[in-house]
Amino acid sequence: METEAPPSSVHANNDNGKRATLDDDDDDRFSALPDDVLLLILERVDLLTAVRAGAAARRWRHLPRLLIDLDIDVATLLPHRHRYFSVGHVMAAYADATAWFLPPPPHHRNITSLRLSFYLAEGPHLRAIGDAVAAAKADRVQLDIRTTYVGLTSPSITIPDDIHEHVGCSHLLASFVAACPAAFARLTSLALHDLSFPSGSNELSGLLNACHRLELLSLSHCTPSLLEIDAPSSGLLSLELHCCSVHSVELSRVPKLERLLCDAATSIGTIRFGSVPRLRAVDISAMHLHRYIENPALLSPALSGLRDVRLCNFVALDMHWILHLLQAAPLLNNLSIQMLPCWFSNGGLYKSGKEEKMPNVKHHNLTSLEIKANRISKDANVKHYIGLIRECAACLKRIRLLEQCDTLYLNCSQVQQS
Repeated sequence: METEAPPSSVHANNDNGKRATLDDDDDDRFSALPDDVLLLILERVDLLTAVRAGAAARRWRHLPRLLIDLDIDVATLLPHRHRYFSVGHVMAAYADATAWFLPPPPHHRNITSLRLSFYLAEGPHLRAIGDAVAAAKADRVQLDIRTTYVGLTSPSITIPDDIHEHVGCSHLLASFVAACPAAFARLTSLALHDLSFPSGSNELSGLLNACHRLELLSLSHCTPSLLEIDAPSSGLLSLELHCCSVHSVELSRVPKLERLLCDAATSIGTIRFGSVPRLRAVDISAMHLHRYIENPALLSPALSGLRDVRLCNFVALDMHWILHLLQAAPLLNNLSIQMLPCWFSNGGLYKSGKEEKMPNVKHHNLTSLEIKANRISKDANVKHYIGLIRECAACLKRIRLLEQCDTLYLNCSQVQQS
């Protein structure tokens, strides 16, 4: 028989550890409101608070299951404060809670947004979560999958405990995808944390091909030796790498990719752009692009469609290369460059001889140029190339120079050019 009460594992306790209740005879003016109004209230609190409201008053009990914007986070819905809560115990309770929020037909409703955040661990709970996602009618589905189990009063534990078994987690993810193809076919966003992928593995390409609707793939603290994406049928729009360590990134065939972000904490040996015809925005360290800085001829056609470029860790000696970028990307609108301090750079990557002619560039789309650097007003090399960029960019409207002091950026001047 279908129950309106949430699983007992989702505790609805007050601060004193006692269950809060409201008698039906109490003067509860909120409960007199219609469901639509009560749902508007619950949409503005986290899911655990919504469950607690249902436990406090019978009038509210069914409402959490009517929410159309669900964020089912294992860390907030099931706070695991004690050491004796194993990851298996927590995930079993999480699977029960997910099934309660996502009831099977005919009880399910149309959900606008569904986000699930949980641990990747062995057990039947992964299949139960996948079945619940597959049965849910959700417009947008996001999975946030972690392999590090963190208790509130205990140190973080890697799942599995041996760091060398992180590769086993990637195999577990592959098994999860194979067991629940309908669930992964519904995904629009996927975030993976603390995963290692074996050398020569094509698991990521297989994952993307299985996730037909996936628009965003985010990897955090992952260490794939080779991140090769060859997924011609993928609908991936955005790829993000946060604090990852990758020997090589190969974007062989990602036909709909529009945005690439690799933060400065990500280490990449080399990156290669294959067939990425819709790539419009990159936010990346110049160190990741050393192959293209050393060989500007490779920029076109690989990056010819760019509109927005943000480069960090750039070396002043490589400023000449920016002119090649403008030549290769005629549609570029916005360019932002964060310079490395001179004491961090031992020379640029750009290999130009003194006799080499600068490219004859006439750019008609660049409208905004931003440069962050230490003592920028005294850097003659940077000022020289700013002048060259102004000469070749006929439609440049704004030049913004930011003084960079370690991690603090101060807006020191802004030049408007019509």
